[in-house]
Amino acid sequence: MIEEILTTLNFPPVLLLFGDDDYTLEQDAERLFQAASASDTGGMSTDVVDGDGMQADAIVSIARSFPMMSTRRTIWVKHFDRVTPPRGKNASVLLGYLQNPSSSTFLLLTASVPQAAGLTGARQRGSAAFKRKLTGIKQPFTAIFQSAAWHEYPAKKHPQLLAWVHATAEQNHFAIDRDAAEILIARCGSSQRMLALEIEKVALFLEGKPQATARDIVRLTSGSQQFTVFDLQRAIGRNNPAEAIRILKPLVDDNHEEMLILTMLARYFTQLLKLTETIRSADASTAATAAGIQPFALGEYQSALSALGSRKIEKGIHAIRHAEKLLKSSTVDAFAVLQAMVVSILDDDSRDFGNGLEIFAA
Repeated sequence: MIEEILTTLNFPPVLLLFGDDDYTLEQDAERLFQAASASDTGGMSTDVVDGDGMQADAIVSIARSFPMMSTRRTIWVKHFDRVTPPRGKNASVLLGYLQNPSSSTFLLLTASVPQAAGLTGARQRGSAAFKRKLTGIKQPFTAIFQSAAWHEYPAKKHPQLLAWVHATAEQNHFAIDRDAAEILIARCGSSQRMLALEIEKVALFLEGKPQATARDIVRLTSGSQQFTVFDLQRAIGRNNPAEAIRILKPLVDDNHEEMLILTMLARYFTQLLKLTETIRSADASTAATAAGIQPFALGEYQSALSALGSRKIEKGIHAIRHAEKLLKSSTVDAFAVLQAMVVSILDDDSRDFGNGLEIFAA
C-alpha cells in the first residue's frame, strides 16, 4: 500500500499506521508526509501535531480547514492513541469526520494499538474473523478500521530482521556477513533503531573497507578479535570440548561475552532441535526454513546434528538455561560456569543436564 501511494501520489483522506515495528512505521510516515506536503512550498497547509492530550474536535477542525496556496492540506497526528478520548459531542464530531472526511485533506495518523495486533491476518482470513477481532478494539479505532485506510507493521521475525540488517548495511555502503549480522542482533535485540545506530558505527569503524565480519563487530565493541561466539558455536557443533573451552576462555576473560554466548548458544540449540523435529517429515530445505536456518548454513547444521545427536542437543538447551540462571542469581566465576556448561553438554555420559553444574548451586 505505502509504495503504491508514494508512486501514484494518490493519498487517502485518512490513513492510520500502527504496529510493533515502530522504526519502519516512522520511516514510512515521514516519507508519506514529505511526499504529501511537497507542493505546499509556503508551509501554510501542513501540520504536524502531537496527539498526547489533544482534543479530538481540534484535530477535526484542522482537517476541515481548506488548504491555502496548495492543493492539499496535510496533517500528521503523532501518538493518535493518546488523544483525549472523545465523548459526547466530541465523539460524534470525530466519528462524523471519519465517515465523511475532507477530500482536500490527507490526515495521517500514527498510533500504538496493541489490541489490533494481527488485524491484517484476521482480515485475510475473512470478514467473520475480521469482525471478531474488531470487538476487542475501542473507538475511534473501530471506525477507522472499518471506514478508513490503514496499514499494520508487525514486528519482524528473525529472518526478516537478518535481511533488514544486510539491506541497511548496504545502504551504508558495506556488506555484512551472516555471523556479524547475528552478533549485532544478539547485542541489540529486535530494536531496529538500535541496530541502525550500530550499523552506522560499523560503517565509520570500517573506514571504507567493503565488508564487515564477526571479528570486526567484536573488535569494535571489545577491542579483541581473537575469537567470536560463532567460533565457539562451531566447536561445540563439532563435538569438540577441548577446542570449545580453548575458544571460550578469551571470550569470557577478555571480552566478558558470557551473556552474548548464552543468547547465541540458546538460539543455536533451539534451531538444532527444531531441525531435528522437522527434518523427519520434510525435505532438508523446508526443514531449515522452519527452523530459521539460512540455506547456505544448512550443511553446517546437518553436520552438527550428526556430531551431537538428539540427546546432547536436548542436554544443551537445559544446560544453557541452568548456566544463565546461575550467572544471573549468583557471583560465581563466569568462565567456570560456562566451562562446566560446555563439559555438561558434550560429555558422552548420559546423565542429566546438571552434570558438572551442580557444584555451583550450593
